[in-house]
Amino acid sequence: MPLTGSDCLGYPWRVTGVETVRGVDGSVERSVHQLGRGRDAVRFRLVDDTGAVAV
Repeated sequence: MPLTGSDCLGYPWRVTGVETVRGVDGSVERSVHQLGRGRDAVRFRLVDDTGAVAV
């Protein structure tokens, strides 16, 4: 996996950000925004005595 360096066949990912706004009265408001998301996978070949198949 690109983010952790661990081997895997597929993975989803999501990036979020937090925005903090301070009002003139001293109030604090936070909001969470999704900045991106996706998923990825790698092809691999499964082989046994009967043959092989790309997955």
